[in-house]
Amino acid sequence: MKPDPIAEQRPVLDALSRSMFDPALSGGCPLLGEMLGALGDDPVAVQLMLATPLWKIPGLMLSAALLYRACADPAHPLARYLPGRDAPLDAGFRGALHEALVRDRVTLAALMERHTYQCNPPRRLAVSAVAIAEATRDWPRRSVVHVDVGTASGLGLLLGHVAARVGGARIGPEQALLELEIELHGGQVDPRALVMPEIERAVGIDLDPPDLRDPACRAWMRACQYTVAEEWAIFDRAIDLVLERRPRIERGSATDLLPRIVAEMPPGQPLLVTDTYVAVFMSEDEREHLRRELDAIAAERLVVWLSQDPPVPLGRHPERTTAGVPIPAALVERIHREMFGLVCVTTWPGGVRTPRLVGVTHPGGCWLEWHE
Repeated sequence: MKPDPIAEQRPVLDALSRSMFDPALSGGCPLLGEMLGALGDDPVAVQLMLATPLWKIPGLMLSAALLYRACADPAHPLARYLPGRDAPLDAGFRGALHEALVRDRVTLAALMERHTYQCNPPRRLAVSAVAIAEATRDWPRRSVVHVDVGTASGLGLLLGHVAARVGGARIGPEQALLELEIELHGGQVDPRALVMPEIERAVGIDLDPPDLRDPACRAWMRACQYTVAEEWAIFDRAIDLVLERRPRIERGSATDLLPRIVAEMPPGQPLLVTDTYVAVFMSEDEREHLRRELDAIAAERLVVWLSQDPPVPLGRHPERTTAGVPIPAALVERIHREMFGLVCVTTWPGGVRTPRLVGVTHPGGCWLEWHE
């Protein structure tokens, strides 16, 4: 029996494929589920994935490159399967996928080399709203400054304009610009008792923020989203809001820019820091540098850091979250079967850094499983 050339990648592909069929994700995302399930069996796809660094998550990169090409060309072999055309995913799908891979092999390779995967589903903002409201429930009601680390397009900076709908509860401002549904499972948290702090202003930090005014850039980001009509509509609305509001985004590293942003704040004003699928791609030294920077800031004001990151880039058997919390053995085992994000909140009661693993969430932000 020949060795599997993508043995290291196959568990990730399988877990990703399964996560796409979750009905909580607007009924499920079968196109991506079928595509990710098929890529590992196609020889052209295997070669393209082997040529892509593991940290980029090759299967996701290739799926985005294929969708980018399909969205641009109505005659593309996969175009008939896109939302709006919705051809059935029958026996002809794998043939169409192989045709697309063979036809566009060189272009797909170039896209995978040039880009990174930028899935920024706005529903993750609903996860953030629930976790932040719970973490700050004992804070005095004072407006906060929000800093989004690795903000990319700036979608995370819409947090102060989002209301999360959790069952019969609503968490967020009265005049929210986006209303996002989320399922809340497990734990003892009562969403009816949660209040999101008012965000006075928001600042994004990114090493290389994309230019959403560039149609090719926006098209790539859209190709990284879940191929479900409702999810695309939410994403398009969120991107339009970012372009309308033109939030402040600083180019550079979080550890360099955070002190400068904090220096602009009035004494004692609380700081909210978020990273969503960002810290996991830092080195552990870089993450500890960020933690120590926040330690210094928390000595003079209330700080909460929300880290929403997948465990997969941390390795097959990760021991700690990006916030430094030990990962329970049951969750480490679950990583091998399922794709999810780890939701951690770090606060500094009495000046002591106190990270907590509060839950896990679907990569699309459609549910939050509370663990406390």
